[in-house]
Amino acid sequence: MADADHDNCEEIIEKLHVQHIQEEEKLHLEHVNEEESLHKAHLKEEALLEAALHHGKVEIHIDCKPVHLKRGKYSVVELKKLGGVSDGYRLFEDKHGHLTPLDDNAIVEIKGGECFESVPQSGGSS
Repeated sequence: MADADHDNCEEIIEKLHVQHIQEEEKLHLEHVNEEESLHKAHLKEEALLEAALHHGKVEIHIDCKPVHLKRGKYSVVELKKLGGVSDGYRLFEDKHGHLTPLDDNAIVEIKGGECFESVPQSGGSS
């Protein structure tokens, strides 16, 4: 009988141990989720503060220079003027390291964070 009680006791201890580990994992996940939520809230707060500082404008970069403008649709010609891009240069949008050429007549939707590079146009008269 003593062996049965001992086995039963070990079984109960094992179940409690497993239950304790599961509760610790649950608390850890809750903590991680709370930290992620706080981080996201902080980033959103920073973005709102940044927008307020620039009177509702967002920041883009043209030739590594920051340009502040309101969200919306802009022609490539407008973006070139805002970025001080000289005539005879073509604008490219840098999307994750890949440069996409933009036609001067194209319309680009600005949301904030976009990066553009100007490159001299090839060809022309000699």
